[in-house]
Amino acid sequence: MKIKIKYLLFLFAILLSVCTDGQNTSFYFGKLNESTNRLQGKLRGEYYYNSLVGNEYFFLHKKWSDATITLIDGDVFENVKVRYLAYGDELISYNENIKSYFFKIDKDIIKQFTIETILNSGNVKHQKFIKLYYDGLTKGDRYFEELYSGTRSLLLYYTIRGTKVRPFKDNSGILQDTEYRMHVTYFMYSLDEGYTKIHKTKRAFRAALPDNKKEIRKLFRKNKLNIFDDASMIQAFKLLEEANIL
Repeated sequence: MKIKIKYLLFLFAILLSVCTDGQNTSFYFGKLNESTNRLQGKLRGEYYYNSLVGNEYFFLHKKWSDATITLIDGDVFENVKVRYLAYGDELISYNENIKSYFFKIDKDIIKQFTIETILNSGNVKHQKFIKLYYDGLTKGDRYFEELYSGTRSLLLYYTIRGTKVRPFKDNSGILQDTEYRMHVTYFMYSLDEGYTKIHKTKRAFRAALPDNKKEIRKLFRKNKLNIFDDASMIQAFKLLEEANIL
């Protein structure tokens, strides 16, 4: 009888821990600087339920990656396992000592983070995300990937949207009626000028900087620049920066 009672108490403890989903907790230990007052060097966050659908479609990256997270008070946490949740604009992590729990790190405390992903070629790609306040239609703090930092920065904002479709079986054989697609928005940004949406075309740059249309056309033609991907977008920003047009 005592064994049964102990077993039931054990199950109750597990259920109690699961039911705290959504409550704020601390979950990652790291080194802090001397000026901080954060208890025991823990990041703060809420429990996050990672569903099968969410795990397959809601994240920018398919796998967990190492990240360096810088907080607004200057503390830096390295080698934190994370995935960027594009369906909701959040940073999800877990403590390697308790891999069964996932956590949504409090956006309020984050300044920036850099994710290291290993490409199929074996090379390592570093993606730097910064937190900025967006004053557009949907106002609030957002995570932007920073491709270029200068007088004006080149930012990317990722979002995943769901659209109802005819029922189909996904890669896991599960019947679905929603199709999720990644949408990427490019911005030219500066603190003084704010956000300007920009596309991967030369015309978009002339529209974003109307006072320098002729100079931009001449500059791009001289450098034989065709804008069609992220690398050529970055090159365009560098050329404009060097020509004092940004």
